[in-house]
This record gives sequence, C-alpha cells and structure tokens, in this order.
Amino acid sequence: MSKNDVGVDIDLLEQQVSTLLRLFDRIDVVIGRTQVVRSNQDSATWSTMPAAQDFAAVYRAEITQLETEFATLRERVELIRDNLRLSASAQARTDDEVQGQLERFDPKPSTTPYFPPGYPGPVAPGADPVSPWRPSGSGDDFR
Repeated sequence: MSKNDVGVDIDLLEQQVSTLLRLFDRIDVVIGRTQVVRSNQDSATWSTMPAAQDFAAVYRAEITQLETEFATLRERVELIRDNLRLSASAQARTDDEVQGQLERFDPKPSTTPYFPPGYPGPVAPGADPVSPWRPSGSGDDFR
C-alpha cells in the first residue's frame, strides 16, 4: 500500500489479531497461575512465627494486586479486540459507501446517440443525405 492509499492492510491486521490472541491466551494462563499461588498462601505454607505471618500478609496483598492488574490487562485486551472489530466493520462500511459513490463515475451507456457537430442525424433509407463534407448536388457521387 502506498503512502497515499487509504484502507486496511489485511496482512498487518491478521498479524495484529494473531498477536492479540496470543497475548489474550497468555494473560489467561498467568491469571490462572496467580490464582493458584494466591490460594496456596495458607497456614500450610507459612509458619506461625510473627515475621513469617507479616511477610505472608504482604505477599498475599502483592499477589492479589498482581491478579487485579492482570485482570485489568485482560479487560484492556478485550477492549482492543472490540475496538479492532468495530474499526474493521466501519472500514468495510466506508469502503462500501465510497465504492457506491465512485460507481457514479462509471460510464453509463447513453440512450442518445452521439452526432458530431454539423452531422444532420440519421436519414431515411433511400434519401440523399446532406453532408457537411460534401455539398448536396456537387456531382461527386461515390455510390
């Protein structure tokens, strides 16, 4: 596509959608793993010592914050997906509208025949046509 073209580069769009899908899948995997780590933060993991409990509380809060950030990231990816879908749909509608407008420039068959200047038009069979190139009755009959 040249710099003056307006449109959608299908190869680039497919590449971006593929990247978006991989990111979406990866986020789901990370969210799942983060939930497992968070759920494992219990008394079986941490001792009852105050220092361990203090660390565990901070660690759980950080894991919860991380899980929230990944959920927000997933929502942003979904929003990008939705916007990409809307953009592609709007582009297709615009392409259709522009195509419809451009079709107005397509040559249409004329219902009126074209006659060059000075041409008197069609003549009845057997009538002697008068031509601007040959005056009537000039004696130059080429029949």
